[in-house]
Amino acid sequence: MSTILSNALSALSGNLTLTPQGTGKVIIDGLTHPVADGNADEFIKTNGSGVLSFAAAGGGGKVLAVYYDSVGQTQTTTSYTPVDVTGLSITLTPASSDSKFLIYSDLKGGSATYTLSSLIVRTISGGSAAFIGLGDITGKSNTFASGATSSYADLNEGNDGCSQSFLDSPSTASEIVYKVQMKTGQSGNSVQLHTNGTDVIGNSACNSSLTIYEIGA
Repeated sequence: MSTILSNALSALSGNLTLTPQGTGKVIIDGLTHPVADGNADEFIKTNGSGVLSFAAAGGGGKVLAVYYDSVGQTQTTTSYTPVDVTGLSITLTPASSDSKFLIYSDLKGGSATYTLSSLIVRTISGGSAAFIGLGDITGKSNTFASGATSSYADLNEGNDGCSQSFLDSPSTASEIVYKVQMKTGQSGNSVQLHTNGTDVIGNSACNSSLTIYEIGA
């Protein structure tokens, strides 16, 4: 190993080039530098022990895609079993099996006497539909509950919104369909989306929507 002792190093013209012989290393002020270039868009990192190297920039937490759908037609149900909100669904193919999906749904409607509830449903590669974001209530399965404890977000009578959100990790690169379902708080009693403003409780006629953010792992 060669050691140069000097107060200053300067080039006669242009750049100052340091090239080790053979398998030698370039060590400056105790830091071992790479002796070959890295790939495009890589950065230099340290291992914490004085060795520098090139590394790829991480992609974690980046929004990779945004999906949006909305509907505004009136829809009424008297079913306590969830039914699809007509037209409110998104079909997508993940960029990676590590992707996560931040999902927001917002239903506009209500009832004069009973609650309107919503539910997010996921289907992978045409398989069985699965409710996602359901609450973990001891001894219960697929429990209908308030938005604070499950993905059912109850709409109290007289209100005009029914919103919910969920971070989904489907662990697949295959096609996924997300959709929103609705139900009434008591079988046989009517709830309605997108009333026309002349309804007895004055519900909003704003569109219902489904928004999904794909987030890199």
